This record gives sequence, C-alpha cells and structure tokens, in this order.
Amino acid sequence: SPVLKLIVDEPTKPREVSVDWVHEERLVDAVLAGLTDGGCALIIRNTVRDAQCTLEALRAAGVDDLMLSHAGFLAADRVRKDANLTSRFGPPGEALRPARSVVVATQVVEQSLDVDFDVLFTDLAPMDLLLQRIGRLHRHIRPRPRACQTARMHIIGDAGTSTILPSPSEGSRHVYGQHLLLRTAAALADHGESISIPTDVSRLVARALGDEPVGPEDWQTALDEARVEHEEKLEAQRRKAGVWALARYGTWDSEPENLG
Repeated sequence: SPVLKLIVDEPTKPREVSVDWVHEERLVDAVLAGLTDGGCALIIRNTVRDAQCTLEALRAAGVDDLMLSHAGFLAADRVRKDANLTSRFGPPGEALRPARSVVVATQVVEQSLDVDFDVLFTDLAPMDLLLQRIGRLHRHIRPRPRACQTARMHIIGDAGTSTILPSPSEGSRHVYGQHLLLRTAAALADHGESISIPTDVSRLVARALGDEPVGPEDWQTALDEARVEHEEKLEAQRRKAGVWALARYGTWDSEPENLG
C-alpha cells in the first residue's frame, strides 16, 4: 500500500533574537534609550538586592511606570503581582498594555507566566535559564514601537574579548557560580550575535552544559579552573547530603538491624 506522508507545520515561526552586552553602570541609560518610542521592558536580575537597586536607579532617572517582582514577597502579594503582570503584559486582546513601562524582576518571571515584553535586559545565567528568559521577549505577534521592532536581549555585564574573560555581576556569580556562567558566555561568543528560537535552543544548551571545549583559546585555563571548582563544590554537597541519607534497605534477614 502507498505510504502517506504528512508534513506538520511548526506551531510558530522561528524568532531571531539579537544579543549584546551592556555595562551595569550604563544600564539605566540603555533602558531609557530602548524605550525612546515607548514600549515595555523587562529587566531580570539574579538577586533581590540587585533588582531593588535597579528599580531605585530607574525611579531616580524619572521612570514612572515601574513594577518590582521577586520571591521575597509574601505568597498573597506574589499572586497579586503575577495577576497584575499578566493583566498588563499578557497576550493581545487580554491585556491592557501600557504605552511605556519597565518591570524589574528576579527569576520568578522565567516560566509559568504568559507575559510579553518588547525588550529584555538580563543578568547572565546558565544557558537553559537564559533561553527561558528569552521566552518573555516578543512572545506574541503584536505591533511594536519603532525602537523595538527587532527582538533584543541585552546581557548585563562585560562581554570580554578574545583574551579577556567576561565579567558577570557579583550576585550572578554567587547564585550560579563561575563555571556555568563562563560556559554560557563562551557558547554565546562562539555562536554569534543572534539566536534563532527554537532552532538554536538544543544546540546552545548542549554546548554550554556539555564537556567539550568552548570559547576563545585564551579563556580555557580559567574555564578549566572554574570547572574544577564547580565539581569540588558538587562533591562537597554530596558528602554533606550523605550525612542525612538513609542507609540502603537490607535483606529480610537484616530487617531488625535496619529498624533498630
């Protein structure tokens, strides 16, 4: 009998996301420049303290429509904030989208919320989480301000050079460690200045979280040192957890001893 071939279209067309870096001291100016013609910006910081400081800097610069979201709020307040986020930045036809607004958040906006922003500023994070954050950028089809026609992710920090390592924020290093951050930065440096979503997702995650050499040659010593430090920390965590682990359950003959 003849073979029937069915071609299933992709649910969404690939999105091209431009990637660049912005120094932290120029973050506020970059946000203001990105919203010259209006628009909704999302800034994701890796610590509550950095999120709070960024919010205060934007407020001091005259940004009126600001919102802060992080895991430090009480559960009831978090629920209200999440509902407010989706009511303002949700899908077209469901949200009363503001003309110009900035949301400063931590990792709480990475997933589970159907929110859509015109431009993204984010601390460096492990590649899988960074791609989750991109999922909040140009998520839906809608008119965009002139300065936000292209989907752009601005990573907060210094990209480094072929001979100088990138410099994530201190808070980022504290949360995620140098190893995963450097591997992510190296994979991005190899990949280029744009990411196609979802086409490039699996390849980028495999590169950043794998074991193969990645990044410029002059970064390799630091990458190796960061990997060793990361593995030592993991082993220390395993040993610490082992103190509280139950022993393997024995045979029936040794049951009284196990239960004693």
